[in-house]
Amino acid sequence: MRFLSITSACLMMMGSCTAFAEPLQVQIFNSDGTATQSQYEPPAQAKQPWRIGIAIPHLKDPYWLAASYGAMAEAERLGVQARLVAAQGYTDVTGQLNQLDNLVVEGVDAIVLAAVGPHAQSQKVSKIVEDGTPVIGMINPIETDAVKVRRGISYKILAQKAGEYFKEFARSRPTKIALLPGPAGSGWAEDLEQGFVGAIKDQANIEVVDTKYGDTGKDAQMTLLQNILQAHPDVDYIVGNPVAAEAAPRLLATLANTRTQVVSLIATPPVMNLVEREQVLMFPSDQAALLARLAVDAAVDVLEGRDVPANMGSSITIVTKDNVAIFDRTGTFAPDDYRPVFQVNWN
Repeated sequence: MRFLSITSACLMMMGSCTAFAEPLQVQIFNSDGTATQSQYEPPAQAKQPWRIGIAIPHLKDPYWLAASYGAMAEAERLGVQARLVAAQGYTDVTGQLNQLDNLVVEGVDAIVLAAVGPHAQSQKVSKIVEDGTPVIGMINPIETDAVKVRRGISYKILAQKAGEYFKEFARSRPTKIALLPGPAGSGWAEDLEQGFVGAIKDQANIEVVDTKYGDTGKDAQMTLLQNILQAHPDVDYIVGNPVAAEAAPRLLATLANTRTQVVSLIATPPVMNLVEREQVLMFPSDQAALLARLAVDAAVDVLEGRDVPANMGSSITIVTKDNVAIFDRTGTFAPDDYRPVFQVNWN
């Protein structure tokens, strides 16, 4: 187990070099629910070119582009073989299950999995692990005891941190909120709602007037926003997934609505740009690229028999107009010109 100050954390990908913040600050989540802040040193180099499969829900938004970047860049730095597969979204359970089967057939030594849902893959994953291939949980929740090692921040904790900040921001003012967490059944959307609502529930002045779940496609989120603003024209804040946060300022401008403000519960580059323009109030960053990097590190550690903590995640930063100019985006976003890479060192 390595928790040390690192002197360099540089990922080589496609001829470019991106340095992660130094030292690399992480959280170790304990079995009693507490978290310990630590400094982490990743493996310097893999002992052999392990074959690692990386499965994610989709590549349709900047969040998963960042995660794919972090995972594949770290695979290249470590000198392992990696193959990235992406399902078609959170309803594509069959697609992801088939992709897991294909990775096993290709003879991967380990799988890093960001599940499309918390339960749908449980039986499949249990069988994969039982047959000798370790599975590392990445970012999204998956409910199975077969996954012993996970790298991610609970979306509940992420939204809770945002809610705690929001509560201080709202203070005692009467405040009406509409929530758009994301796709029902994804697990992470429910966690976003529970975390944010749990943080503000002791504030009698803050009222959640509407909660609407839906696919994170732009058209679907725009429809939900229109329905909310039609039913609740006096709502003070739209709070939710980043696609809703990206769409809301345009709709509010069209409606000449200067009352309603916007909060994103997940970080994306467009959301950050809107914070810079003061069209989105804030977002919490869970550092998607860094979490994916940690997951690939964990796969190598497990394959090489090193002792690793069961649950590790990044530190959370609340980004507002006051600190967005100095926010280090390295661990959160992919480079602006990055395009998905589906194989590294694969042969």
